Amino acid sequence: PIAHIAANHQLLSCIKDSIPFVDHSTLNLDGATWQWSFPGGTPATSTVRDPVVYYGKEGTYDVSLTVTNPTGSSSQTMKDFVTVINQCDVDPFPGLALQLDGTDNYVRIPNIPLDPNHVTFTAWVRPSGIQAEYSAIIMDKEIAAGINFRPGNEIGYHWPGGEWWWSSGLIAPADEWSHVALVATKDSIRVYLNGIGRTHTIDLDPIAWSTILVGTYRNWSDRYVKGAIDEVCIYNRALTQAEIRASMHLTKSGNDPGLEVYYQFNESSGLAMDKAHKYHGEIFGNAPRIKSTAPVAEGSSSRKQVTGPGTFDFEEAGVEMTFPATGTYPDGEVVVSRLEWYPDQQPDCVIDTTQVYWVINNYGTEGSFSMLDKIRFNDFPADPYSTQTPSGYELFTRPFNATGQTWSNSLCQASQAQASPGGYLLFDQQTNITGFGQFIAGNAVVYRQAGICVGDSLLIHGIYQDTPGSYVDSFQAQTGCDSVRVTELSVDLPPAQPDITLSGTDSLTSSVSGTGYQWLLDGEILATEEGQTISVWQNGTYQVVVYNGGCPSDTSAAYFYDMTAIRPSGDPHAIRIFPNPSDGIFQVDIPNREGKELSIILFDYLGQEVLSGNTINSLDLRGYPKGVYFLMIKHDKRVYSRKLILI
Repeated sequence: PIAHIAANHQLLSCIKDSIPFVDHSTLNLDGATWQWSFPGGTPATSTVRDPVVYYGKEGTYDVSLTVTNPTGSSSQTMKDFVTVINQCDVDPFPGLALQLDGTDNYVRIPNIPLDPNHVTFTAWVRPSGIQAEYSAIIMDKEIAAGINFRPGNEIGYHWPGGEWWWSSGLIAPADEWSHVALVATKDSIRVYLNGIGRTHTIDLDPIAWSTILVGTYRNWSDRYVKGAIDEVCIYNRALTQAEIRASMHLTKSGNDPGLEVYYQFNESSGLAMDKAHKYHGEIFGNAPRIKSTAPVAEGSSSRKQVTGPGTFDFEEAGVEMTFPATGTYPDGEVVVSRLEWYPDQQPDCVIDTTQVYWVINNYGTEGSFSMLDKIRFNDFPADPYSTQTPSGYELFTRPFNATGQTWSNSLCQASQAQASPGGYLLFDQQTNITGFGQFIAGNAVVYRQAGICVGDSLLIHGIYQDTPGSYVDSFQAQTGCDSVRVTELSVDLPPAQPDITLSGTDSLTSSVSGTGYQWLLDGEILATEEGQTISVWQNGTYQVVVYNGGCPSDTSAAYFYDMTAIRPSGDPHAIRIFPNPSDGIFQVDIPNREGKELSIILFDYLGQEVLSGNTINSLDLRGYPKGVYFLMIKHDKRVYSRKLILI
């Protein structure tokens, strides 16, 4: 026989996928056996002819096969035969979106074992203009069940047993991001636009699901979606309104209850990788990926009913807001989502933002309300220097689904700021918040610390400075607001030139202290030695440089360390070595050695290590060149050095 390894493919783009291996060996199958080996795979070995193997992490993997029959055996090993790159992990940011051209772009999802009566479809969409009537966002190809655009971008549905002409009254604005959802049960269809739902109560036929398409109604030529789509999810259950509102701005974990398909479209090309299971979507029409500006990211959310005055703590999202004692209130549910990422663009008036912003959705009957008395953002990663001037932090807002440079001018300035951990920002002076949307806190005053040595200078805001102090520069944005950068400059003196002294028998100490130390042995940096005192094991010339901040001292004078010059400690139980000189055998007498640490190193006269160990009663140097050797013994936290003469 002649062993021959083959596989349907050698590249895995998802660790949830498998590789079907194929035996292409030349052999008589009568009485044949197969022995496969897959280091790093599952299973690691197999005796079936065509095994299927999973690989749980990225890397390259070897594969071996031995085939045997009554005439003999043959083996083959293929090095780096399998390559695994995992694109199935959930990304905590919007990344890319799929751009559909309205002509022939769409995604085909493999058959999914969905419940015939209870499903949920969700997605973020940004329709380019008014969509073709009844173009589908997510739709089963064979039985036409799913969510679509009705005339004028109205969100609708199509379903066996349903009424395709039913009007939800929910209009997706052109050229803006909107979150859409469809929830189907046995007796109703409920569609959502940005968390606002409309229900059509009707008995529906159970669905025998087939291939599901994204971006087209059954591939009909005049029913393709034109625009961007992102964050496509298919659930094998009916989500509640609370779940849809709480999760719509958040990336999914990948193992959310009932989540069967999750596309983020963050691959540069190729399949849409399923982040939930392995129902990867095939993309048709060369639909490109574009930068996604959807208000989505990893984070957390919190919901509360706000119908009157008082302080409301949206604890999971880290926001507290206080409504005035009298006035107008949202009068309904408010949902706060904390997104642990940057928005697509920061405000003009800010030169520093942190990796967090908030989306606050108001589902009450009052879209505008009396101005908040205060709002506090908890778990805020405030910069410790910037908190010295809390008013440098300013609050900005824009509509909940807005993109680009649509941020407002500064609403208000922080009155309190605390650095992490436990950081927060408090805005309680004329907040000017009378409606909700996206919010971001940015710093128009940014602090940085810099240090130089006496005699040096630093370029700050276009001018070289050599004097300690605070240097302020202002930047005017197109909107007319100013941002400020403050540089705190310190000028440090270098330490005095140090001397090196011997401490004990095997330690060297710098006579000058500092914030850092750089030790050298024979002119080479000792990268692992950074303290004022170091342990030495080797003959040679030692030097040290001491730092005060970033300022170095002059290099110390050279200190030559010679083990032969180190005297024994005077311990009456000191180590004895005899005879010395010797023609080859040296006896080593180490008293009280039981249970105590012991190690030895033998150096030649050039300081090169020639022998080491941790147990010794005698040294046999027969066969070694005659001459002078140096023996270092570490015993019971002490160091002993002896000169040996081999004759």
